[in-house]
Amino acid sequence: MTGGAPRRMKMVIFLGVCLLLCTIGLASLWAPGQNRGMGGFRPAAAMWLRDCLSRVRQMHEQQRVRSLLAQLESGNSRVRRSADDALSEIFLRGPEAAANIRLLNEGVKFVVRTFEEGRRLREQHYSRIRGTPLVGLLLEALASGGENAKVYSASVLSLIEDRRAIAPLMHAVRHDVPAVRAAVAGALWHFADPSTVDVLLEALEDDDEWTRSQAASSLSFMKEERAVAPLLRLLTSDNPSDRSSALRALGSIGDTSTLPTLREHLRDKSQQVRKAAKSALADFDLRRRRASRDS
Repeated sequence: MTGGAPRRMKMVIFLGVCLLLCTIGLASLWAPGQNRGMGGFRPAAAMWLRDCLSRVRQMHEQQRVRSLLAQLESGNSRVRRSADDALSEIFLRGPEAAANIRLLNEGVKFVVRTFEEGRRLREQHYSRIRGTPLVGLLLEALASGGENAKVYSASVLSLIEDRRAIAPLMHAVRHDVPAVRAAVAGALWHFADPSTVDVLLEALEDDDEWTRSQAASSLSFMKEERAVAPLLRLLTSDNPSDRSSALRALGSIGDTSTLPTLREHLRDKSQQVRKAAKSALADFDLRRRRASRDS
């Protein structure tokens, strides 16, 4: 049997079930009823039919998401990209794409208003799917899916901010695969949950460079003061990327006691680190000017 045959068979079965439900529902809907004034219309039968069709659609969509998550592990890059696009259309991009089209039609001067509209539409979309069985499928993939499915699920769950994901994400930050650890470390800040701080501090000492960088970024977004001492230790690393990540995070957290250390790294031997130190000091200066303006 060819690879496409099972998929065609599932589609035939799905369409057959839909046709059967429609036939049964319509027969019940238009059968002679006690309420002759409504032409035999039975509201209960109509509700039953709508409920059945809704359940069938949900089952089909869940099966599609499972299939797409599995395709993320394909050895074919085109299949992976196609699956990623389709999943993002379901979970993320629909409202944002619509907002971007309006942005192009209305012109650059409407950027701020359209950006706010896009953010509002995305939040409405996230609210609709938060807590649904579709999000449950992402949680399943995070727990037992392949490497790519875990990475994708971690990213999407953090954007949707379904709080059921916090515990599985905290567990996954210790995963054997560095790419999974990095994705999770970079996702946890979205929840702004104090319970995630300890695992992020632990991730600052991870063997993987990208995981350390993502953990520093998350802690900086959370403005976590407990991260200051570990970040200062990370500044002693021989790895320029580590020093740069630590500097950017310290600049975002804004502990003034770190200013002398930040200034020292303006003379770092690495251009990457010097640039990060300059950016961190600029963050301090921006906050100072804002405070002066507001006072």
